[in-house]
Amino acid sequence: MNNLSYSECIIVYAIQWPETYAIEGLYNQVSPATQIEPCFSPESLIELLEAYTTAPVILGILPHESVLLLSRLTPYLQQRRILFFGQKFNYADRVVPFYFLPMDIEFIEWTNNTPKKILPMLSSFIIPEAVKPEIDKNHPTPLLPSNADELIYHVNIYIYQMLSNYGVGKQSRRVLLMLASSLSIRKIAKILDINIKTVSLYKLKGLYRLGMGTSSYDVYRGIFVNTLLQQYRPDDKCHQKMEFSSNRVKKENNKNLLLLIQALDQEIDIAEHSQ
Repeated sequence: MNNLSYSECIIVYAIQWPETYAIEGLYNQVSPATQIEPCFSPESLIELLEAYTTAPVILGILPHESVLLLSRLTPYLQQRRILFFGQKFNYADRVVPFYFLPMDIEFIEWTNNTPKKILPMLSSFIIPEAVKPEIDKNHPTPLLPSNADELIYHVNIYIYQMLSNYGVGKQSRRVLLMLASSLSIRKIAKILDINIKTVSLYKLKGLYRLGMGTSSYDVYRGIFVNTLLQQYRPDDKCHQKMEFSSNRVKKENNKNLLLLIQALDQEIDIAEHSQ
């Protein structure tokens, strides 16, 4: 199999196979001459990445639930154009990829977008670039430990550090992180020694800065990476969904998040409130 130029080939992978076919169908309208290489498993994706070393890649995944998969793909995604295509991307989705890939990454949300609006965005993605994607040389080399919990811990530190880049203030950061750790607003108010209304205000301010909704679902999925939500084990040949005792994982995940908060914000004593 010979390497093809950007304009000749695009690799497409989505967890939901109908989305893979949908992207392929849209590109048939945009550029019938472009070769679309669809794949339906991480193994076949890696095979195509090895075969087409410069081809751009469209990933129909949510990064906040695909940290282990992104870790596995990182060596194959360097210096190529990458587009995430999905229904909607939250804050964690838009930050997680940059932990692994310090380069320009594009996102297309199909929620509230018609095919007429999406087609020009997809069209621009297949235009050959004069130069390879620029890599941020100041970006720290990502730590890719073999242990999944350790990897997620370091990704969450990176996510926390990026909150200030979005204009989220210190108190709002604290509130959002504790909410993501399943602490109630009442407990957070006690920890921070402020009233409940002020906690709610900091929550709304932070979520507004991140362009997110205000529901518990948004907070649970959009602020931190959660072990329970991860879709695949990198070393699982069948790439089945990760199977855990949900109660055990939730408790362990919340404990890790609380430890993360303590490590990053030493003056907050939350140990007595974490039970």
